[in-house]
Amino acid sequence: MADNNKFWDNFLESENGNSPPENIPDDGISDDTKIVPPTDGEETYGFRDFDLTEEDPFPMPSNPSPEPPAAPDNGDGQDPDGAEKDTGPEEFDINFDFDGEYRDVPEKRPLRRRREKRSGCIGGLLYGIFIICFSVIAASLLWLAASDVLALGKEEGVVVVTLPDSAFTTETVEVTDENGNVTGTEEQTIADLDAVADILHDQGLIKYKFLFKLFCRVSNAEEKIGPGSYTLNSNYDYRAIVSGTTPGSGQLAEVDVTIPEGYTLQRIFAHLEEEQVCTQAELWDAAANHAFEEEYTFLAGIPEIGDQYRLEGFLFPDTYTFYIGDDPVRVIEKFLDNFEVKFGETYIQRAAELNYSVRDIIIIASMIEREASSYEGERDLIASVIYNRINSYNFPCIQIDATIIYGMERNGDGGQPIDTSYDSPYNTYIHEGLPPGPICNPGEQSIRGALYPESTNYYYYALHTPDENGNVYHEFFSDYNSFLNFINSSEFGG
Repeated sequence: MADNNKFWDNFLESENGNSPPENIPDDGISDDTKIVPPTDGEETYGFRDFDLTEEDPFPMPSNPSPEPPAAPDNGDGQDPDGAEKDTGPEEFDINFDFDGEYRDVPEKRPLRRRREKRSGCIGGLLYGIFIICFSVIAASLLWLAASDVLALGKEEGVVVVTLPDSAFTTETVEVTDENGNVTGTEEQTIADLDAVADILHDQGLIKYKFLFKLFCRVSNAEEKIGPGSYTLNSNYDYRAIVSGTTPGSGQLAEVDVTIPEGYTLQRIFAHLEEEQVCTQAELWDAAANHAFEEEYTFLAGIPEIGDQYRLEGFLFPDTYTFYIGDDPVRVIEKFLDNFEVKFGETYIQRAAELNYSVRDIIIIASMIEREASSYEGERDLIASVIYNRINSYNFPCIQIDATIIYGMERNGDGGQPIDTSYDSPYNTYIHEGLPPGPICNPGEQSIRGALYPESTNYYYYALHTPDENGNVYHEFFSDYNSFLNFINSSEFGG
């Protein structure tokens, strides 16, 4: 501050007519930039023109406060007490670049008040119309969804739906006890919801596949739905559909199938496929590779696993109720269960009395079944011819035409004329004794005829021409000449 006081003292002395101030430090400010009162009488920079000689423009107060005496300067820049001398503030550069130094400081701008817009009556009306339309559309969509989920307004009707095995996968899951401890693993069938939804949609049971799949995922239905054919009603809701397509629900579609006496395995399997019970491929595979003999003792002596004809003769002819798309093993077991009941312990004991196995009796019964007509008692007579030939030294071959036909059918030559020299193990004209297996699946009458044959001396029989009612029957003979005369007569039925 001492330098500033000195400056103004010199300045005032120069204005009062004294010599110009000397030794004024050059602070770098040009005369053009220093703000001083003009002396030429012009009013510049807002200053009024005044005469410094008339009146002191900077009057001093009447009783100025006495200034403290200045400390003597010893020339070393320090006060007498040794402290550093205060020389005042450092020179300030008025050309300081404020814009450059404060370029990173964000500029504060005055906030603008947001102008509110008013829509008026038309805007409110349009908004109301939008809300109403949106509500109507949302309500319509909800109604459509509810009508499908809850089966509202659906017409009643029976629909048979088949869910094939290809629509399911098998996963291994852990089995836990009631305490949550893992006790093992088991195979679990998981439904492919995309495939199931496609089938149900095609059958008209659901309208919205995505909605049904969502319902199934929420209710874990993919673990409940199982393969098979099911009888459902077209007015079932989603919950009823899931329940109805669960194995064991009682909704599995059933079909009654009648197997006539004398059908071969080939014809039985083809008939079951026609009735949509199983495919022939599934049935042939089960017959060849499943060890049914481990459960059914009467199958002792059948060919080993791998022979697809090993169950020939044991699929008991009857009327059965199967599920559509049933399990092939279960289907065959149903035949075998019926055979076990119909043959029974009495027949088993009778076969033992005749010194024949159950399978031998079925082989004989199968030949009777294919040869006999519908005339009552004829099966017992044909059985007597078979036994007489088996037990005769003079007739080593049974010579049954039906065995040749069976061998030809198994070789794919069915429908061709019978050739008694046909090369087949089932040709009883050239092979002695019983054929290697049954040639059909006989009914109970033929089985009973094989167990209780008529006691005769017949060795031959031939078909008679139809009677007045169109029925055919056989004539039986004890000697070859009588047989030969008959087949050369007009009574022979060919």
